[in-house]
Amino acid sequence: VIAALRGPRFRVRTALWLLPPDAVGREPDAAARLGLDAADARRPILDALDPDSRFLGLDPERIVEALDAIASGPGRTDCALVYNLDLLVARLPFQARDALWDTLYRGFPHRRALLLAVPRSAEALLPRDGALDLWRRDARLAE
Repeated sequence: VIAALRGPRFRVRTALWLLPPDAVGREPDAAARLGLDAADARRPILDALDPDSRFLGLDPERIVEALDAIASGPGRTDCALVYNLDLLVARLPFQARDALWDTLYRGFPHRRALLLAVPRSAEALLPRDGALDLWRRDARLAE
């Protein structure tokens, strides 16, 4: 999946990695082993938060903006392993989750490659079955 993300094949260079239980919490180590940058999906949102804010105001657009900041920001490599995305997705209603995954699959072109790490056990947070099959068919899903 990483080789495909780094190659010229994809216009939208996002892929999903369904993390096994023993890899959850060790994503920066995995990124280092794979030669990728490690990026906490929450960091751009928290960095932009007003210190006096009481609410996060999380929606798909805000998550996409955070991922865009990661994809557009400085990095050592051409691909970043993004972790803790599941914590943001969990705060969204079901329809908003579908909109987010659709944007990440279809509408996130010409950016640095992102390998989105989500725990395999977080099935309710993943794209619905039909959409997940698209990620799999396009070789953009690592299981």
